[in-house]
Amino acid sequence: MPLTKLRQLRRKGSYWHLHRYEFDLDSPAVQQILDASARGGGPGPALVEVNLPDLDAMRASSKELTDRKYEQLKERIGARDITAYLIRTAEGEWAGYCHLAFNRFDDRYLSHVVRLREDQTLFVDTQVFKPFRRRGLQTFSVGRRCQLAGERGLRTGVVVLNDKNTASRAAYSHVGIRPVRKLTLVRPFKIMIQTPVLGRG
Repeated sequence: MPLTKLRQLRRKGSYWHLHRYEFDLDSPAVQQILDASARGGGPGPALVEVNLPDLDAMRASSKELTDRKYEQLKERIGARDITAYLIRTAEGEWAGYCHLAFNRFDDRYLSHVVRLREDQTLFVDTQVFKPFRRRGLQTFSVGRRCQLAGERGLRTGVVVLNDKNTASRAAYSHVGIRPVRKLTLVRPFKIMIQTPVLGRG
């Protein structure tokens, strides 16, 4: 084992602490989220399944959409096991993106593979661009994806959240997330350690 990597284990940030959560897609809170997003009389925000014209429009309007993410979203147009959505504000501006994954998701960034049951979907890879934060768009994206997944006959949502990501934890708290796995990413070795939460399977 290289000595340099062993030394890295002592550095701040060498360990990331996360949890895997589950939640019910048909929670009464889902409709409350959607109703709150539609207040004001006019049309509210929307999730638009990724397509090339809208993706190009997002690229032109936001410097936060990197070339790498643009190409990744482009590759996901029409993909079978993951659906990408573009987040559009009530005013028609492109504000970010989010995803639903099915069957299995290999998260190379976290060195973590999530295998899903037939009735589950993984909420993953969400970003709201900085000018549009603190407007409830991430919470809306959670509620709307719950609705869309429910229309596909799915019952349970799954999400992996970093313990320090208070904004995402707040957004998902509205739908009653339940911790089912404690995860520790050992970053120098790209190893994810999983531990069941006490009282869970």
